[in-house]
Amino acid sequence: MHKDLTLPHMQPLVEFVLRMRDRYVDGYVPNFDPDDGGVNAEILFLFEKPGPKTDPKEGGSGFISQDNNDPTAKATKDFLLKAGIDRKKIIIWNSISAWNGTIRYTKKEMTHTKQELEELLSLLPALRWIVLVGRNAQKITKLVDLSSYKVLNSPHPSPKVRSTNPEVWKSIPVIWRQTNKRNHEKYWIIGAITAITIFVISWYILDVIPCDSPRSVGPDCEEIIQELERQEG
Repeated sequence: MHKDLTLPHMQPLVEFVLRMRDRYVDGYVPNFDPDDGGVNAEILFLFEKPGPKTDPKEGGSGFISQDNNDPTAKATKDFLLKAGIDRKKIIIWNSISAWNGTIRYTKKEMTHTKQELEELLSLLPALRWIVLVGRNAQKITKLVDLSSYKVLNSPHPSPKVRSTNPEVWKSIPVIWRQTNKRNHEKYWIIGAITAITIFVISWYILDVIPCDSPRSVGPDCEEIIQELERQEG
């Protein structure tokens, strides 16, 4: 999987990953996906822990990516599409940064969680939403103050959740769609402003500009001009 890590929106994140790799010498810290929003992201999807398909040594891509060849990544990509979320507005990461051959957490890994997330958040100036995906990711609220963001708790789009609770699994894109709320409001406001502007301009043209002005337009002015011409005749 070829992805360009030299793009400007990726540089601070590349440096972040290198710092994490210095820490996790016994595991693999995957790269952020440059096809996502990078440091311009408005929505952080914080999952729990990288899986084997992120690690090149296990045939993985080397990235935390919705394009990875595993069921969770495929479900994530599908749910983002169903939720109407532009991938250029998101960034995906995990509360545990490294894959170390097991999905289990260790106390040593958990000790770094707070510092790493706070460091990551400092690199994301446009961030507004944090979606905590899975119960373990949701525990981060006990460690990190997220009051500056809108936070959503989401089930994990894993095969396990799909098999044990399919209705909950199907609800995931509905939950994620809430991150689009502000965008919908923004477009409604823009539409309302546009409509008001058109009304004001139309009123100005038809009611303020005299009908004998070369700038006058519209059938009303034509009728008035014709009536004036008949009176003069």
